[in-house]
Amino acid sequence: MSKLSKKEILKKINEKITDTDLATELMEDVEDSFEGVDTSELENKIEELQTQNEELKQKYKDRFLKGEETNIDPNKKKLTNEGVDDEDEPEEPKKFEDLFDEKGELK
Repeated sequence: MSKLSKKEILKKINEKITDTDLATELMEDVEDSFEGVDTSELENKIEELQTQNEELKQKYKDRFLKGEETNIDPNKKKLTNEGVDDEDEPEEPKKFEDLFDEKGELK
């Protein structure tokens, strides 16, 4: 069921209800209920939000489609696997004494 405008509701009441007194009363109630409701503000807000939604969707798509743009600083060093063994053998933990030489300085 779709939403009807005020005019469509009044027309439907006029067509469907044969009792003129009841039809008149219902049409007055509808008229009073719709009075003061400004749908143009709501329609403008809906249109604005739909436009923002489309813009956000486009930005989201563009983010993935543009491969050359990144937020990564090119001056930062990249992590590499050079010198790393592919084996999953854990390194032996170092002892506290192994960190310092006899003079107490770091090795």
